[in-house]
Amino acid sequence: GKALAIRKKIFGENDVDTGQSYYNIGIAQLKKGDYDGALVLLQKSKAIFTRELGVEHRKTVQTNAFIDFCQKRMDPSNTAVQL
Repeated sequence: GKALAIRKKIFGENDVDTGQSYYNIGIAQLKKGDYDGALVLLQKSKAIFTRELGVEHRKTVQTNAFIDFCQKRMDPSNTAVQL
């Protein structure tokens, strides 16, 4: 929502703070059972975290775990880990 719009305006689309907003909203969607919505937002945050923080950063690794969780919930036969 509103926090995301403000962060995008102040920091830009590719800033870590914007990525954190995508992540927070994605986790909220995940908790509501909206795995499709969560996946889209978590993938956006992952792209930002990977580019700005690196693949081994805690935020990137944690986001990958939640992406994997969403994918498994959407398709239980999917065992691939998103890197």
